[in-house]
Amino acid sequence: MSSFNFAKAKKSAAKIIADFGAPATVIKKGETGGFDAEGNAKAAQPDVVINGTATVITNFKTEEVDGEKILHGDGWVFFDSVDEPEIGMSITLNGYTWRIVNMPALISPSGDLIWRKLHLRR
Repeated sequence: MSSFNFAKAKKSAAKIIADFGAPATVIKKGETGGFDAEGNAKAAQPDVVINGTATVITNFKTEEVDGEKILHGDGWVFFDSVDEPEIGMSITLNGYTWRIVNMPALISPSGDLIWRKLHLRR
């Protein structure tokens, strides 16, 4: 039985990102402030911006589309950044804005991030 080679997986992911990645920005829109339903003042919140590198968007395989978690038209990218995005943030790729609906990641037993994927939906 062989064990999984996390160092090799990290090197492969880094090569894919270097070869097929481009600068990309993930954004969580802020709020302009105002008042809540009870009339209490709400402070304005700026946009949260995460700069990183995203690979080209890849469609899920037909057999992966289950109509619930993965829908027809969903895609995914590898995304490399210092900060971790959140589900619900958006990214614009090839002129289309996508929303992050899931973020599977491979993490080594020592806690090292090997790769992060963004599951995207328009």
